[in-house]
Amino acid sequence: MAITGFVIAVAALLLCFLPIINNFAFFLAFVGLVFGIIGLVRTRKGAPRQGLAVAAIIVSVVSGAGVLVSQAVYGAMADSVSESLDDVSGDLDKMAGDATEQVLADDVSVEIGNYKAARDEYGSATTSLPVTLTNTSDETQSYDVTVEAVDAEGNRVADDVAYVSELRAGQSETVDVFQYVEENDLDDMKSADFEVVEASAY
Repeated sequence: MAITGFVIAVAALLLCFLPIINNFAFFLAFVGLVFGIIGLVRTRKGAPRQGLAVAAIIVSVVSGAGVLVSQAVYGAMADSVSESLDDVSGDLDKMAGDATEQVLADDVSVEIGNYKAARDEYGSATTSLPVTLTNTSDETQSYDVTVEAVDAEGNRVADDVAYVSELRAGQSETVDVFQYVEENDLDDMKSADFEVVEASAY
């Protein structure tokens, strides 16, 4: 019993730090502990096998502890990797414009000004809509914000993108959008409502 318990305990010790397999190692450690205790009880005091039985018990306990420690370490590593993947996924969503509500809530505020349209002396239309972007995050970021012009019936007239690069935390920048509007959309643009439909941060 002492010899068998010691051999099983050593096998458990060798396997206790291997992921997945260490579940089996915990079982081996338990079996080795049982055999070691039985061997200790059955061996007379001072007999040659008594030391081996004690060693089987000690190695079994160490193996079981090794399994618990390794599982805690691997669990922490898996959680860390999972969190990192979630962060990367969230960043990709922000970059792709798939997290517009989150971007507008956490990263940028958008202030839309008054649309202006005029014609020069040659009859060419000059149009613009000022859009002010303010970095509300705590790091330097670039932004793409899509602004849509919608008529009274809710139909899209046109859209344009306000882009700013490397905006520091708390910094604001105003850009003009809708500087190029098709002639047949000019009248609709004058009465259109403007709204943000997509925002990206990176």
